[in-house]
This record gives sequence, structure tokens and C-alpha cells, in this order.
Amino acid sequence: MMSLVLVVDDVAERSSTIQYALERAGYLVEICGSGAALKAAICRRPAALVISMDLPGRSGMDLCHCLRELPELSTAGMVVVADSKTSKYRTVLDSAVDECLSMPFAPGEIVLAVKNAVQQRTQLAALSEVPEDTLIINSSTMRVMIGGKEIPTTPLEFRLINHMAHHQGQEFTRDALLDAVWGDLLFVTPRSVDSCVRRLRRKLEPHVDSPILLKSIRGIGYRLDATPIWESDEPCQCATCAAVQLRQKMRSEVKTG
Repeated sequence: MMSLVLVVDDVAERSSTIQYALERAGYLVEICGSGAALKAAICRRPAALVISMDLPGRSGMDLCHCLRELPELSTAGMVVVADSKTSKYRTVLDSAVDECLSMPFAPGEIVLAVKNAVQQRTQLAALSEVPEDTLIINSSTMRVMIGGKEIPTTPLEFRLINHMAHHQGQEFTRDALLDAVWGDLLFVTPRSVDSCVRRLRRKLEPHVDSPILLKSIRGIGYRLDATPIWESDEPCQCATCAAVQLRQKMRSEVKTG
């Protein structure tokens, strides 16, 4: 089934060029003027909208914000076509629009912009369905998300949360975390773990004073109760897990040899 793209532009030549490029790429395209955009978008519920910044009687950005607030269009990709004036281009980049093109542009650029916008909205919709206690981790980019929101972390904070996530539910002493995460770093003490945990809690926990994701275990240390999901198959690289993986590899080689 072809995805529908609604092009909102009152300049016939430009909208026809966009329509031609998108239809050649396999999209179903409808064109409407700014006055009919709201009704058409609600009725047709397109996969993406391409909206001109320069619309008669209103700003294209005003229309974008109006459309974005509608529940029916929460998953629609949104691409803005702007002129080459720097001030307007910055305005677009600071908005919630998924993609922006500065004119003039090649047909392939509008196709790629629509494709990227649809993918971004699809990913955001999928993330919104993930339980709030789920951590999404990407070890290669050191990226952490929870509740659909990206959490900025320092390299040390990332190593700590990534290690505990690989051993979700396990209770760690401070010394065990120092060995696994800090390694041979100098001038660190068990209190270094406490400081790092406090910083992470401020970023992860809905209520820092009553943590439910990164818990303190009296007389022991800490435990991560959040549910981790990795964006790719990324085994734990700590010394203990590396030793286990090496033993498994050696056993496998012996069996096959």
C-alpha cells in the first residue's frame, strides 16, 4: 500500500515538482492550498506532510504547530520547504519539524526528506509504547533513552549504567562496581560510586528521593531494576563476562575440533 503525502503549497509550479518527485518514488501525493490544509490533513491522515514556509495569509510554521497538536497527526512526518534566507532557516531548525529543505533542492532530496521524516515519526511512536521503566541502550553511540526521552550521560555514567543493565537485577557492592567500571583509574574510592549513582538518578528517576530504577540495597550497594533493551546485540565487556565468553568459545572449539 502506497503511503500518502499531503503537499501544502499555493505555488503550483513548486507543488507539481514535489508531487512528480514523490510519485516517481512510489508515494501517493495530494496537493492542497493553505486554506484547506487543516481539513484535508484530518480527513486524509497522511503519512507525511510537505509544507511551504511561505503561505498566503499565514506562516507555514504556524500551520505546522497547529497540525502537530492534533492527535490524528501525531505520527505524521513533517517536512518544511523554506527559502534560502538564513533567518527563516534557523527558525525551522529550532522547531519540532522532522526535516527541512532549503530551496532550490534536487528531486532526490525531497524524497529522502520525506522518507526520513516518516521513519523518525515511526520510531517515536514505537518508543512511546515502551514501558516507562525500560532503558534503551546503544553501546556504540553511548546513547541511553528512557520513557522515549534521551538521557545525556558522561562516559563514566554510561559505563556504569551499561554494566548494571547487562546484569539487571543483580546486587552490586561498591567495590565490585569500582573494579568493573572504574578499573585501574587512580584516586577513586567507594564514594565515587555513590556520586555517580546520584548523578544518574537525577537523570533517570521520576522522583530522586524515592528511586525505583536504580535502588540502594542496605548493607550491600546498588541494584538496577529498570528493564534494558539494546539497539543491537552488544554483550557485556566486563572482565567476568569476557572470561565466561572466552571459556564458552574454547569449549565450542574443542567440540568442533
